[in-house]
Amino acid sequence: MNRTDRYLSAGLIVFFAVGVAGHRSAALRPLMMQLTPVALLLTAAVVAVAVVRERNARVALWAIAACGVGFALEVVGVATGAPFGRYGYGDLLGPRLAGVPLIIGATWGVVSLGCASFASRVLRNPFAAAALAGAAAAGFDWVLEPFAVSSGYWAWSGGSIPLRNFLVWFVVVAAFAFIYARGKPRLESWVASIAILIQLAFFAVLRAGGA
Repeated sequence: MNRTDRYLSAGLIVFFAVGVAGHRSAALRPLMMQLTPVALLLTAAVVAVAVVRERNARVALWAIAACGVGFALEVVGVATGAPFGRYGYGDLLGPRLAGVPLIIGATWGVVSLGCASFASRVLRNPFAAAALAGAAAAGFDWVLEPFAVSSGYWAWSGGSIPLRNFLVWFVVVAAFAFIYARGKPRLESWVASIAILIQLAFFAVLRAGGA
């Protein structure tokens, strides 16, 4: 990693470490909850900086498409229950459009890029890389879901998380990862992948601690 990547990654580590401490404090947890969209926006901004620095138009367009498709799927999901299952968002994730918080689109982009760029580094075969990226995204969502539901970020009809939610995450991210793996040049920065690992650790710690 270059120096800028190290600084950006270190900043995210410190930020989310403070978030863990804040969520574990009964006095600070309500504030931490209100700051959730700020945390997601900051993460997306850090990843965007890493992408812009490389002036890689293909990756930038790919990431924008992932944000757009992800957001569109969420709009359809909230309105119809397809393809994820029936759910609705709470009031903690900031401004909404068609019932979906705007920050959710950026989150789709961050997760897709983080998983796709990592998978393409470790596996050269585009199909294998796509499968790994999809599995990583589904695993990330599996760790995130219980904490998000218990925190009131969103709620599922019937109270249970449907299996097809994870299948959709796998399929969508795998499809984008396949396109990414076939494209050249790819992203040199590790920041997107590190951002996903940091958030994964954040949600895993809070989930394990019952926060």
